[in-house]
Amino acid sequence: MIVKSICILSLTLATTSLAAISVSLNPVALPGSVSDPLASGFGSSTYKTFDLVVTVGPGSDWASAELRGVLTQGSFFNHPVGGNNYPNSSVFPSFPALPYDTYITAPNNTVPSTQLSHPTDGSGSPIFNPTLTSAAWADFSNTGSGVFTIARLTMTSDAIGTFSGQVVESGATTGVPFSFVVPEPSVLGLGGMCIAFLARRRFRN
Repeated sequence: MIVKSICILSLTLATTSLAAISVSLNPVALPGSVSDPLASGFGSSTYKTFDLVVTVGPGSDWASAELRGVLTQGSFFNHPVGGNNYPNSSVFPSFPALPYDTYITAPNNTVPSTQLSHPTDGSGSPIFNPTLTSAAWADFSNTGSGVFTIARLTMTSDAIGTFSGQVVESGATTGVPFSFVVPEPSVLGLGGMCIAFLARRRFRN
């Protein structure tokens, strides 16, 4: 079950033909433990996972995103059977920890049209290693408005790190920036994490 973030700060920049895009980091409930031959000890006591979720307003479309996450303690979970994108669900029964792999995705768990590392790290392939998740990816199809998961981030329970990036609306010349830290500051407690944050509304012809 995905727990919704507890607050979103939005900023309105236009008054007509409004389309909005915002991003939030949502904690995902992990099972107590799983029996996975390639992920011994996986479970809620050893790992934590979050979904990067984009909310797209009516008349708009999510086009691309950039994300860079750096851990100074702990490590990302990258399942040996997984990859950069949403994993193959047909093998979930054999590898029960695979759904919690760290990955990027386009709306509705589809493969992004293009994917590179975050611009800070050059123009190569996305980077998924124990301490760095670096990606820039785009979706050329129009998926319209809705609430979509565009990345999953799973890390050891002791992980400490900083994350930053942006999401971009189709037709926009600038993106909506976001940043957050893990673990979340105690001021954001209240039983949940909340971030992200500038919802930019844009005039559309």
